Amino acid sequence: MLKGAKIRIIDALIHLLSTTDIHKITVKKIVETASINRRTFYDHFENKEELIDFLESRIFLEFKEIFNNTAANTIVDTKNLIDLQIPIRENIEVCNHLKKYHKYYEHRLNDVEFYKKFSKEFLEIIQRYIKNERVSKYLTEGAIGYLNYWLSNDCKEPIELVAIELGELGFQPFMQAHLSKEQISESP
Repeated sequence: MLKGAKIRIIDALIHLLSTTDIHKITVKKIVETASINRRTFYDHFENKEELIDFLESRIFLEFKEIFNNTAANTIVDTKNLIDLQIPIRENIEVCNHLKKYHKYYEHRLNDVEFYKKFSKEFLEIIQRYIKNERVSKYLTEGAIGYLNYWLSNDCKEPIELVAIELGELGFQPFMQAHLSKEQISESP
C-alpha cells in the first residue's frame, strides 16, 4: 500500500504527463507539483527514471487486471464470445484505462522499447481468445494502432464508440470468419 508523499509524487507525474512531454519533466517540476521537497522525492525514488519505471509497472499491472477477472479464462466455445459481448466490456475498460493515463500512453507508445513491451503484453491477452499466432499478432497491432490514433486525437471520440469500433474492426470480423470456417469444416 502506497502512502502520503509517494502517492503525491506519482500523482504529480501523472498530472505533469497530461501537459508535458515525458522527456521534459524534471525532478524539480515533480517536486513542485507534489508540494514536497527534493529530499522527500529521493527518499522514495533514486531518480526520475526509477519513478517512471515504477509508474509503468503499476500501469501495466492495472492494464492486465482488466483481463484477469474475465470469463475468457473459462470460455471453451468461441461461438459464445460474441454473444457474451466480452470484447466490448473489456474494450470499454481498456479505453477507460488508456484515457486515465492518456498522455503517458501517447508519449510512451512512440518509444520503440515501450511499444514492444506493450505489444507483447497485449498479445498475451489477445491470445487468451485467439490461439492462432499470426491472427492474434495482427489483431494486437491493429488494436494498438487504433487506440494510439484515438489517444493522439485527445480521446475525443466517446469511449463506448471506440470500444464498439475496436470490436467491429478486429475481433468480431475474425470471430465471424472463424465461425464460418467451423461451419464449413462441420458440413458433410
